[in-house]
Amino acid sequence: MKSKEFALAVREERDALLSMYADPAGGSTVADHLAAANLTSNQRLETLAAIEAAVSDAFYTLLLALDGSASLGEVSSRSC
Repeated sequence: MKSKEFALAVREERDALLSMYADPAGGSTVADHLAAANLTSNQRLETLAAIEAAVSDAFYTLLLALDGSASLGEVSSRSC
């Protein structure tokens, strides 16, 4: 798999996760927690936006670390 294909696959995976989290019937633990929180529509939208930002940041950091452009945890990108 070429790097561009890998990045696109990661994006598809991120999008699939976010869709599953947003779907009350999706069966994910995140969806269950959101349902249990009994949020208003606006609170739910804001919470989903925060989850999207966090998941996107995490995936992006992993991609940068795989590329050697960022550190991952305690491991500097220079020592990899």
